[in-house]
Amino acid sequence: MENTQPAMHHLNDGVYQNAFSYWKAGVLGGLLVIVSGALGYYLNLMVYAASKMTSTDWIVAGLLFVVVCVLAAVDTVFINYRPMGYGVFAAAGCAMSVFIIVHFSQAVLAGIIGAILFFVGSYARGQKELGETLKIRFLSVVRTVTPLVIMGMTVLAGTALYGAIANRPLADVASLLMPRSLFQTLLVKSSGLLSPAFGSTIDFSLSTRQITAQAVDSAVAQSGVPAASITPAVKNQLMQKYLPEFESKFETIAGGPINLDEPVSQVLYDGLVARLNGLEGNTKIGTLIAIIILLALTLLAFIPFIHIIVGALGFVLYQLLLAAGFGVIVYETQSKEVVVLP
Repeated sequence: MENTQPAMHHLNDGVYQNAFSYWKAGVLGGLLVIVSGALGYYLNLMVYAASKMTSTDWIVAGLLFVVVCVLAAVDTVFINYRPMGYGVFAAAGCAMSVFIIVHFSQAVLAGIIGAILFFVGSYARGQKELGETLKIRFLSVVRTVTPLVIMGMTVLAGTALYGAIANRPLADVASLLMPRSLFQTLLVKSSGLLSPAFGSTIDFSLSTRQITAQAVDSAVAQSGVPAASITPAVKNQLMQKYLPEFESKFETIAGGPINLDEPVSQVLYDGLVARLNGLEGNTKIGTLIAIIILLALTLLAFIPFIHIIVGALGFVLYQLLLAAGFGVIVYETQSKEVVVLP
């Protein structure tokens, strides 16, 4: 079988002695900086104009996110001159911040510094990983570099989001993070999971009166009494029995009186927004921080899946660059002092 492994060379081979191509490193580093800047543009849209983003914008942003992670891993392996590597990754963090810094605030400044530190830290950890192994394990580099790069993006976006919404009423914040239509859709789709908490099947797209009527019909059917024998007066009595129960449960969630004729999904959304809007001072700040942390943790939960995508695409690019002669794997000979017990 033909050997498909890249050719190995000894570092002392004349042509590879102290070899480092600044222009090649510049190309790889420049790509990372440019793509990071492009992703920064979409991060800016997500934070400050999410409602104006089209489905195409979201797809492009997702692709740029993956490409940044791939290039970060590839650059870590190929740019082994550390001063230049640190400079490239710091520049990538700065480039990602260009479109966000125009909304300058203390929170945004902290996010920019955090993003740069995480980017530089990802390169440092990647180099440490490479220095501790005899063979280059590209996928290990991906697992080392990617989480810190993602944390850099998350810190930048999270602090920018905080800066954008800190002075808004929390009702606006809720609308930004969870639009009414999305909340209602998710609630209706989750009816099967949430119904046990109410003791019966609940369709949140219906009003409280309609839900009560369904509960009455269900109770009659289970009792074995023919539906035809239930007079309007009896049904009205049953409605009066069940209605306060549902009304009480929904009012507890909404935090106040509800309109019995509005869809429950709308009632609950309005109630939760009203609760948020009533928060002030430190409670409001704490709520905002909790929301941002929750968003960050949600993203970080997907890191194992991101590793698979970034690892696969990055490894292909890594092999292509080696096959094209853009980079060459060499063996290093190192001498160091050790203590032995003869």
